[in-house]
Amino acid sequence: MIKETEPFYEAEKTLRLLYPKGLFVTAGKEQPNTMTIGWGNLGINWSKPCFTILVAGSRYTHSLIERDGEFTVSVPYTEMARELAYVGTHSGRDEDKYESCNLKTAAGIHTPTAHIDCIGMHYECKVIDVLEVSRDRLDPAVYEKRYAKTQDFHTVYFGEILASYLQEE
Repeated sequence: MIKETEPFYEAEKTLRLLYPKGLFVTAGKEQPNTMTIGWGNLGINWSKPCFTILVAGSRYTHSLIERDGEFTVSVPYTEMARELAYVGTHSGRDEDKYESCNLKTAAGIHTPTAHIDCIGMHYECKVIDVLEVSRDRLDPAVYEKRYAKTQDFHTVYFGEILASYLQEE
């Protein structure tokens, strides 16, 4: 059963599960792809409820968000460590991750982008702003720890939450 809620209904739980466990981000209207995020924020920007996510430029999901301008965030309340690890370490460019780890998607309620079919909170988001992480504005210690070897900088997507809902058994 799906129950629509206000965006911050389970905010504390969402943020507690974001790090260190991770959440699912899905993008792609026609052929969805899901990845794992461990960095993000839930809050208010420009008087709108927003879910802010960071996606590395090399990720397949990055190109889908750039193309479609939307994404969903799924917060699993049941144990899904194996699935989170899998979709976070394999590319949807190369394989069908859903089949590989037996994940199912469900249609969005207010957007064409699917979400992971799991017990938990779900957020449907429309990109309303984008920031590019760059070396010249980044704390040197963060640069050294995260970007010095790969130069794979993240894009910060501010997603206005168009719908939020709790999926129960």
